[in-house]
Amino acid sequence: MDRILEGYLKDFIKEQNIELDAPEAFELFVNHTILSRIHTDPFDVEDTSVGGGNDTGLDGVAILVNDHIVTSTGS
Repeated sequence: MDRILEGYLKDFIKEQNIELDAPEAFELFVNHTILSRIHTDPFDVEDTSVGGGNDTGLDGVAILVNDHIVTSTGS
């Protein structure tokens, strides 16, 4: 990881009070960066995480309904 991106990641970890190792925190950072471009309201970035590190699968998902992030299956 280059120094500029590493600096952004460190700032993100501090702002979000994330207590994960760098690879897992990077997954949240990417999720937040992408989602915040289309959803400008504050949201809990950990609600977008679907896995952990050391995988080759899906790292995050978000479902938006009427401009709100769906975080539960309840009514």
